[in-house]
Amino acid sequence: IKHQSFDRQRTVGVITRTLQHCSPEELDAFYKILQLRIEIYCELIAADKQALAEHKKRFKKLPTE
Repeated sequence: IKHQSFDRQRTVGVITRTLQHCSPEELDAFYKILQLRIEIYCELIAADKQALAEHKKRFKKLPTE
């Protein structure tokens, strides 16, 4: 719980400092793009993991010499 509290305090601090240089709309747009990037990378990572799993299955089926 202490860690979560620290994270919230840090996040509020970062947002407060950022608002000194950006409008609330710019900050909102930044977080919207950041969230989208996270979703895209999660999809790419999942696809890579799936491809790796399929690749490993194929190699297990190959006869050894």
